[in-house]
Amino acid sequence: TIWGGGFRHQTNRLSETHPSIAIRNRRFNHSLVNIFAQHQITPMPDRLAFTGGVKLEHNDFTGVEWQPSLRAKVKPSDSQTFWGAVSRSVRTPGGIEGADLLAIDAGSPFTGPDGNLYVPKIVGNPNANAEVLHAFETGYRFHPTPRWQLDAAVFHNDYRDLINVHGFTRFEPGNPGTAEMAFANLLDAYSQGGEIALTTAVSDELRLTASYSFLYVNVSGPPGLDTANLSRGSPRHQAALRSSFDFTTRATADAQFRFVDNLFNTRSYLTADLRLAYRPTEWIEFSLVGQNLFGSQHRERGSEPLLPSTSEVPRGFYGKLSWSF
Repeated sequence: TIWGGGFRHQTNRLSETHPSIAIRNRRFNHSLVNIFAQHQITPMPDRLAFTGGVKLEHNDFTGVEWQPSLRAKVKPSDSQTFWGAVSRSVRTPGGIEGADLLAIDAGSPFTGPDGNLYVPKIVGNPNANAEVLHAFETGYRFHPTPRWQLDAAVFHNDYRDLINVHGFTRFEPGNPGTAEMAFANLLDAYSQGGEIALTTAVSDELRLTASYSFLYVNVSGPPGLDTANLSRGSPRHQAALRSSFDFTTRATADAQFRFVDNLFNTRSYLTADLRLAYRPTEWIEFSLVGQNLFGSQHRERGSEPLLPSTSEVPRGFYGKLSWSF
């Protein structure tokens, strides 16, 4: 049995650094308390095991939250393992979403229903609830020889009370006035998919891993909210090929090729990473790394309401010295 707890307290001071963001509360404190316990039962040692646990948490945004989980593992033979898990987890609102801290410009002024001029602003919502996830997953591992291993897993996730902004919740008169768009629990969603990976040690010096993953997301919400684009906010297909080659016991080369499918406003891309490492002793390692080698730059995610423009990831090179003791 494993059990424990934790306490965290944050004191924050905010200051304005951009004219589009107005601060409503310059001081913000937040406390988090949690306790957890986990216990494993093995009716058949090395063949059958069950693990159950729960985490209780109290935060200043949504109060008490609970996160239980149950896992099972079955080994019908030394080369095969089946496993499954069911769990509940939450994401509590952050300071921007769940507290009246900021008012963020969200567009150009417009004429309101009363004929006056208003500036749209995104604001926090102290009444927002936690986002809830119910996760179901199962997998299989096949290890027929010391040089071959196959892993496969499938999952289904149900999301409730996802936070977003949509529509105006309050009009504050002024010259111009303010039209508030408060964060709220507007969306539900589900995702399902799977992943398969094959690993082989071609020789004592060379190891290869090939993997593929599929992800389908469906988001639902109130009329007028662009749930179709939100559903395409994660890549549907991803594939990777990784290799590791030991030139000597002290020199290694690691390479990775990656394909990532397109998003609703981001193109798919294929790229590669390379790492060369040398260990003159057991405690010191020098390495040279090249990232995103197939293009000068590419975008990996689309824009969001609070991030109207998204920078692109460039090709990069760096060196690293590690000392272990």
